[in-house]
Amino acid sequence: TRYGTVTGVQTCALPISSDHTALVLSQRDGILVEVRVQEGDRVAQGQELARLNEDDLRAQFRQSQIEVERLKIEEQQYESLVKVSRTELAQEEALFKDGLNSQRQLDRAKYKLEEAQHEWDKARLASRTGQAKAEAIRLELDKTIIRAPIGGVITHRYASLGTNIVRNEKLFEIAQTAPLEVKFQLPQADAGRIRPGESLALSLPGEEHTIAHARVARVHPIVNAAGNSVGYHAELRGGEAFRIGTAVDVLLRPMPSTAMLWIPLSAFPHRIVPTRDSAQTLLLLENGRAAERRVIVREVEGGQAGIGDRK
Repeated sequence: TRYGTVTGVQTCALPISSDHTALVLSQRDGILVEVRVQEGDRVAQGQELARLNEDDLRAQFRQSQIEVERLKIEEQQYESLVKVSRTELAQEEALFKDGLNSQRQLDRAKYKLEEAQHEWDKARLASRTGQAKAEAIRLELDKTIIRAPIGGVITHRYASLGTNIVRNEKLFEIAQTAPLEVKFQLPQADAGRIRPGESLALSLPGEEHTIAHARVARVHPIVNAAGNSVGYHAELRGGEAFRIGTAVDVLLRPMPSTAMLWIPLSAFPHRIVPTRDSAQTLLLLENGRAAERRVIVREVEGGQAGIGDRK
């Protein structure tokens, strides 16, 4: 969002913007076969925005599921073979104990069980690999559905129906409608006239009638060297009634008078130590009588305070 530069008592036309925007990118290559939203539509987080073609992936996924089923059957067969080989080994061990068979027959039964166990392990590994491949294809299928990462308003639609999309290509831009803000700059010399948290009046360009208020939320900590200015971010109150991009003027209060009267800090009652821009009460002697006077402390330097009339 571009910045406007403040001149006089109000800014030039500044666009209302949102600091919370998201670009929706394509996660894979494909052809855009369906678009469900247009600029200006409100969407919820996770809502489907568009679809890419998925026919090839769908066929691959079905094939991978069939392969997983085949591998599971093969795994079950080797599991049964292990059980049979374990039973045969137990029988051979009993016969060998009674002296009814040879060591060679016992070793053969042990080898058969080990081989069956090895084949079962390979079958289980193949089954898990097949499941992982099927899951990878399923994830690619999910990427063909374009969803909103945040809730908000569609501000831009970059792709058209039937377009051949490549991975990481921009498809949509979504902006949240709250909080909305205006961004502007003040010359460094005038930067002290606005404080964080201060409320500013907004008007339509060329008009003085206030249509809304904005609270100063952030002040840039770094001065823009190119324009010797300080940037401000002000959040709109009740900004839902405005469209992003609406031009407004920010009305600024006049610069305070530079005429100040310097008095010692000891002149303030009750040993109060005043702070800059604070309102204080002084006791003055007017026509032989004590009188209270409300003043604004403009500056505090050393043991003195510069005061002016009340704002």
